[in-house]
Amino acid sequence: MADVSERVLTEMQAYYRERAGEYDEWWFRTGRYDRGPESNAGWFAEVAEAQAAFDAAGFVGDVLELAPGTGNWTERLARSAERVVALDASPEMIALNRARLAAQGLADTVTFRETDLFAWRPEREYDGVFIGFWLTHVPAERLDDFLAQVAAALRPGGLLGIVDGRRDEQSTSPDQPLAPAGATLTTRRLNDGRAYQIVKRFFTPDELTAQFARHGIDAHVRETARYFIY
Repeated sequence: MADVSERVLTEMQAYYRERAGEYDEWWFRTGRYDRGPESNAGWFAEVAEAQAAFDAAGFVGDVLELAPGTGNWTERLARSAERVVALDASPEMIALNRARLAAQGLADTVTFRETDLFAWRPEREYDGVFIGFWLTHVPAERLDDFLAQVAAALRPGGLLGIVDGRRDEQSTSPDQPLAPAGATLTTRRLNDGRAYQIVKRFFTPDELTAQFARHGIDAHVRETARYFIY
């Protein structure tokens, strides 16, 4: 399998910068992502399952969040952790996230840093690390190095949490079907029709468990019925 080019990584970063204002349409099943009452109800039931597992994990102390996006998980972290450092490559995502936290009176808990996660090296250890909907965007040839950095950022006995997508046609909008199973790249579109090529890979629980174990992380990976792995 050929390595993913820098051009594709740059295009993926541009896509998420341009998509920042549209991103929550996917999460909240509105606009192009509205699949109807029955499908939407199933989606939100699985969101609730992942959120319950997140809350039960109990992130406290100093927590690092990687790829926080618009803040769907940052807000939850800010309610339990003493301090959160959030790293994202998109200033547009950071602006939306910061405004969301400010509206909830949580802005002082979180420090944002604009960071290219493919070049990131941790400066210290944290009590917890959380990664939301990012691992599936990491090319295969970069995953081992990325997880090595995650392990280096996690203090001994610290807590790691992830949530990401499973391969399911209903998880995306009808105008951007999934690439063939096993593909590394897929095409994503904005509401105005502009198309971008991005990295999108999917994992089984056993695959992720093995990847984490390589770096000394004891992971208990679960799936919801259709949409999420956590």
